[in-house]
Amino acid sequence: KTKMRLTFAILALFLLPCLCYDRVSLETNAKPSSNWVQKHPVDGDANLELIFSLKQSNLDKLEKIFYEVSDPDHPNYAKYLSITQVQDLVRPSEVTLSTVKAWLSKYPVSDVQHANDYIIVQVAASVAEKMLECEFYHFEHAVAKKSIIRAATDYSLPRDVAEHVDFVGGVKHFPLLKVASQEKRAVSQDLQVTPRLLKDRYYIGDVVGSSKNNSQAVAQFLEQYYTNADLTEFFTLFLQSAIGNTPTVVGPNNYVAGVEASLDIEYIMSTGQDIPTVFWSTGGLHENQEPFLKWLIDIDNTQNAPLLFSVSYGDDEPSLTLDYMARINIEFQKQAVRGISILFASGDSGVGGSDGDCKRFVPGFPATSPFVTAVGGTTLEGWLETGKEIVNTLSGGGFSDAFPAPAYQKAAIQGYLSKMKTTLPPSSYWNSTGRGFPDLSALSANFVVVVNFVPMPGVAGTSAACPVTGGIFGLLNDARLLAGKPPLGFLNPLLYKLAVKEPQVFTDITKGSNPGCGTDGFQATAGWDPSSGLGSINFAEFVKIVNNY
Repeated sequence: KTKMRLTFAILALFLLPCLCYDRVSLETNAKPSSNWVQKHPVDGDANLELIFSLKQSNLDKLEKIFYEVSDPDHPNYAKYLSITQVQDLVRPSEVTLSTVKAWLSKYPVSDVQHANDYIIVQVAASVAEKMLECEFYHFEHAVAKKSIIRAATDYSLPRDVAEHVDFVGGVKHFPLLKVASQEKRAVSQDLQVTPRLLKDRYYIGDVVGSSKNNSQAVAQFLEQYYTNADLTEFFTLFLQSAIGNTPTVVGPNNYVAGVEASLDIEYIMSTGQDIPTVFWSTGGLHENQEPFLKWLIDIDNTQNAPLLFSVSYGDDEPSLTLDYMARINIEFQKQAVRGISILFASGDSGVGGSDGDCKRFVPGFPATSPFVTAVGGTTLEGWLETGKEIVNTLSGGGFSDAFPAPAYQKAAIQGYLSKMKTTLPPSSYWNSTGRGFPDLSALSANFVVVVNFVPMPGVAGTSAACPVTGGIFGLLNDARLLAGKPPLGFLNPLLYKLAVKEPQVFTDITKGSNPGCGTDGFQATAGWDPSSGLGSINFAEFVKIVNNY
C-alpha cells in the first residue's frame, strides 16, 4: 500500500504541470503581409496595451434582430435598439468577467479599463510574454517605414480563461498600411473630379442637408489628419456654398494633413453638404496599439454616435485570423441594430490584394463582411474621360474566402455566375460560394484634393468612392429624418431588393473589369457584378422612394 501511494504521488507530480499549464492557442491562422519585417526583441520594460475581447451573450438573438431591423419587408424594419439595450443584450456573463479578472489579478497589470465587452490593460512586455506565452518583437514596414510591436510567435491563454475570450488585441494583427490615394496618384490631363461634377453625375443638384438630428462621419487611423485651412481652400475653389462648414473632431488631429484624411473629409462634406459631420480619428500607430479595434470600442460606448461612417481602410483577408474577423463582424451588427450605416472602400488592387502571390485572388476585409456596405470604384470613359461610368481597373472585388454569401445577396450572385460562366476567371482562384463584393461603386479617379494648401490633382482609389457614396446616403438619411422616419441603418438588404423593385435608383455599370493575378478579374455586366456591385447611386430617383420603407 505504501508503494502504491508513493507511485500515485509521483504520477500526480508529473501530471500536475500538465493540468496547470493546459493552454489554448488563439488566432493561429494569421498570415501577416510580407511587407512587415521582423527586427529585434522588445525590451522587457516596454509598455504594451492588451485588449481582451470578452465573449458576449445572446449572439443568436443579436443576429436575428440585426436582420429584422435591416429587412425592409419585415415588420420590425428600422425599429432600432438603444445603446443601452444593445449593451444589455450582449453583455458578457458574470462568470466571464470574474474568470478573466481573477486571472489578470495574478499579474502586475496597470490601468485596467473595463469597456463593456472588452478589458484593456497596460502591462510590461516581459509580463505580457509570460501571460500569453509568446515573444514580442519590433516589426518595420518595408514600404511605409513605420514600426510596430507584435508577437513573433503564437500566443495562448489558460484553457479556463480562453473559454471566455475571443482574442487578445495588440498581439497578432498587422495593419495593411496602404493608402491607395497616395499610391495611385498621378497628374492627369483627363477631366478632373470636383464636387460640382459629382453633384451633377449623381443627380444631387443643389440638395443639401437640413436635419439637425442627422450626422455622418469619416473614420481615420494610421496617423491621418486634415486641416480646416485646407478644407476652407477646397470649398473656396470648388464649392463656395459650403464655405464655413467644418466638422467636429473626435480624437487626435495633428497639424500636418494627409492625402487620405483630406480626401475623405473634403468629399463627404461635398456630396453630403451641410450635414453635421464628424472627423473621427483614432490615435496612432505606435507600440502595439490597435486603432481600428479601439474605434469600434469607442463607437460601442458613444451614446449619440454618427448615423453613418465612411471608412477608407482595409486588410487582406488572409492576413487576419478568423477569430478576429468573426468578432469584428459582431461589432458591425451591434452598430447596425442601433441604426448606424457603415461603408467601407473595397480596395485598390483589383482582385489581387495588396501583396498576394497570385496563386489565389485576395479578398479585402472588412469589405467582405456581410454586415457592411462595400464601395468599389469607377472611372469615366471616352475622350478626356467625359463619357459613361465604367469599372476602374483598381476596384477591389470578388468573393470572400471567409464568409458565405448572405441571404440578401444570393440571388444576385447566382444571376451573375449563371450569366457570366463563360468569362469567369479560373475557379481555383476564387470561392464561388463566398460573400460577393462590392455592393455599390462610385467615381474613384482624377479627384482634386487640397492638402497642406496645395490643390493636388489625379488622386484615385476606392477611398475616394466611399466618402462620395457616404455623403449621398447622408442626404437620404436627411430626407427620412425630415419625414419623421428613422435612419436607413444597414443598407444592403434594402439595396438588393431595390435592385429588383426600383432599379432606376442605380446607374448600372456594365463595362470594364478588375484585373489581377494574370487574369481579367471579374467582368461587369447588367445587374450586380463583383467589380462594380449594383452600380452607382442616382440620388434624384432614390430620394423619391426612400420614405416608402
